[in-house]
Parts: sequence; structure tokens; C-alpha cells
Amino acid sequence: MEKLLAIGRQIISFIFPPEPLVAELEATSPIELRKIASRVLLPPADFINSCFDYHTPLIRQAIWELKYRGNPKVASLLGKILSEEITAELAEKSIFEKFNSPLLIPIPLSKKRRQERGFNQSELLAEEIIKNDSQKILMLDTKSFIKTKDTSPQTKISREQRLKNLADCFEVARPEAVRGRNIILIDDVSTTGATLKEARRTLLASGAKSIIAFTLAH
Repeated sequence: MEKLLAIGRQIISFIFPPEPLVAELEATSPIELRKIASRVLLPPADFINSCFDYHTPLIRQAIWELKYRGNPKVASLLGKILSEEITAELAEKSIFEKFNSPLLIPIPLSKKRRQERGFNQSELLAEEIIKNDSQKILMLDTKSFIKTKDTSPQTKISREQRLKNLADCFEVARPEAVRGRNIILIDDVSTTGATLKEARRTLLASGAKSIIAFTLAH
């Protein structure tokens, strides 16, 4: 199903060439994007590392292309940037905090949302991060952590509603896989950090050792 969707996106891109901003984005290198886009100044939580300010037009367009179109060129670009961010962070954490051999876990979608979209944008990012992990220090795990509850979009509800919306929406399907492990969570955007906080809470309750998170934007 996902392969058919990918072929469909390629056909659509051929018939309807990308808009100028998308074309610019697809032609941009990680170094150039870092120069153009504003860095985020205030992370939503101390364990969450966000790369860019979501209000930067090119970043907002990049996330739209990733999240709703599964654009492979954009996924590759953003995955390289996240890989560089993770490598830099782990260089320090592995020495001072013994944050070694981490599992890379993308924030999962509910079964319903996955079927509707045809892919998980966080998983696309995680796959690109693994491709760029030349030192082979990360292990991708897309099976142990699942979303059992189909939640409403977080951007459309209040903070109190967000917390209620997310309560117990995640589940650890294979506790033995996460027990005692360091974990890196991957998501596209963190607004209040509520999704990542709930994911972290669930994983820690199942015995995970230490958890940090990386997102593209905040």
C-alpha cells in the first residue's frame, strides 16, 4: 500500500511540478537550510531538542511536505539535519551521562491515522537518520512502541484538553525491548511538548533507562 502511494506521489509531482517554495526547499542543502532558517530559542521541555522555529516559512513548508505528502527529498534533507543534531548531542552524552547504544523510536500514529495518511512522517525521518548513522550507534525500533488511541489534532485544542486527549494513548507492545535502554524519540514538531512528555512517561513506566527527544521545529 505504501509503495503504491509513493508511486502515486511521483506521478502527481511529474504532472503537477512543485511550487516555487517547494522547489527551493528540494534544492536546499542542510548547510543552506541552517543558514536560512531561524533556530528555536526556547525548547518546550528540557529533554526535547528542537532544531528550528516553526514560524520560518521554509520550515513550515518543509514540515507540510513531509507530514502530508511524504516528500522523499524533503525527508532526506530533514533526516540529515536531525542526524547531525543527534550525533553532536550523543558525543557529549555518551561521555558524561553514559547515554550509549540508544534505540531510535519515532512517535507512532494510530492505526486509523496511519491508514488514512499511508505513512508516518516521524518514521520517514527516523529511517533517514539511520541512513546517515555512519558509526552505527543507533538502532531503529518501530514495533515496540505503539499508539492505541486515535487522538484529535493537538493544535486545535487547549492545553488542558491536550493532556486529557493524550492520556494513556501510547502503549509499550514489547516491554523487554525497551527495559533498561536509552531511547531517542523522533517527531516532526513539538508545540507544548505534551505528546513527547506522554510518550516519555509511558516508556519510563515500562523500564526505559533514559529518554531524550528530537524534533524539527517548535
